[in-house]
Amino acid sequence: MASQAVSAGDAPRRSGKVICLGIGILILVAACVARPFAGLSPAAMKTLAVMATTVFWWVTETLPIPVSGLMVLPLLDLIGAAPFAKVATQSFGDPFVPFMVGCLALSVAFTQSGLGRRITYIILRYAGTRVNAILNIFFWVSFCHVITDVAQVALMYPIGLSLARQCNAKPGRSNFGICLMFAITFGAVIGGLATPSGSPSNLIPISFLEKNAGLPISYLNWTLISAPIAAVIGLFSLWLVKKMYPPEMDRLPFPAEVIRQDLAAMGPWSREEKITLAVFVLAVVLWMTGSSTKIPIAAASLLIVGLLVLPGFSVLKGLSLIHISEPTRLALRSY
Repeated sequence: MASQAVSAGDAPRRSGKVICLGIGILILVAACVARPFAGLSPAAMKTLAVMATTVFWWVTETLPIPVSGLMVLPLLDLIGAAPFAKVATQSFGDPFVPFMVGCLALSVAFTQSGLGRRITYIILRYAGTRVNAILNIFFWVSFCHVITDVAQVALMYPIGLSLARQCNAKPGRSNFGICLMFAITFGAVIGGLATPSGSPSNLIPISFLEKNAGLPISYLNWTLISAPIAAVIGLFSLWLVKKMYPPEMDRLPFPAEVIRQDLAAMGPWSREEKITLAVFVLAVVLWMTGSSTKIPIAAASLLIVGLLVLPGFSVLKGLSLIHISEPTRLALRSY
C-alpha cells in the first residue's frame, strides 16, 4: 500500500519533468529557426538559448544538476553554437575526458540494472559443465566489452566467485579458482585495449597523437587496429594461464541446471535492463559512425549520460552519479 502511494505521488512529478524537458528542447529549436535579436550573431543567439535551457533545467531539476551542466557541451555543438572540441578543451582540458565520463556512466548502468549479470548467465548457459569451455567463456566474455576494464571485472568477478564457491574451490589452493580469476582479470584488461572506451589509459595515446602529430583516430579505426592485436595477446595469455595453473577438474561438480536456475531466479527482463541495453546499442552505433554522423564520440558519450537519467526512463540514481565522480576526478588529474 505504501509503495503504491509513493508511485502515485511520483507520477505527477515525473510528468512535470517531462514537460520541463520538452520546454527546454523547444527553446533550443526556437533559437535555431528564429531570427537573432538585434546586435546578436546566430552563434550568440544559440549560446543564449543553451544557457537559458540549462538554467531552466537546473531550477526545475528536470535532470540531475550535474548532468544538466554536462549537457551544455553537446548541445552547443548540436545546434551549431560552438564546436565540441573547442568547448570541451576549454572546460576539461581535453575532449576525451567527457568521453570517459560517458563510459563510466554506462558501466554503472550495466552493474546497477543487472544487465551485465544477465548477459553473462545467458552465455554461460550454453557452456555446459566442461571446465575448459567455462574458462574460455569467462575469458572472452570479459574480453569483449566497450565499457571500462575495471567495470567489466566488477561485473564478472561476483559471478566467477559464486561459481568457484559452488565448486568448493579453496582460495589459493584450487587451480580452477586461480585460473578463473586470472581469466576474468586478464580478459578484461587485455580486451580493454581493443576499443577506446575499454580503458581510460587508451585516451592518452589518442589525445597525444591528435595534439602532437595532427593524427585524429576515430573509434572505429582504433578498434580495427587494436582488436586483432589484443585478440592475439589474449589467446597467448589464456593458454599461459591454463598451462601454469591446470584445473584440478575436467567438469563442474554440479549439473548445468544450476546455472539455468540462477538465470531463472533473475526473473523476466526488467525495464532498467531493457533501457540500458537500448542505450548501450545506441552508444556503440554513435561511437562507430562518428566520422559519418559528424557527432564527436565524446559528445555522444555525454548525450548517453543524459539518456540514462531522462525523466521516466532513469536508470542511474543519484548515488550512482556520485560513484562516477571519483574516477572522473582522478582522470582529470592526469591531464
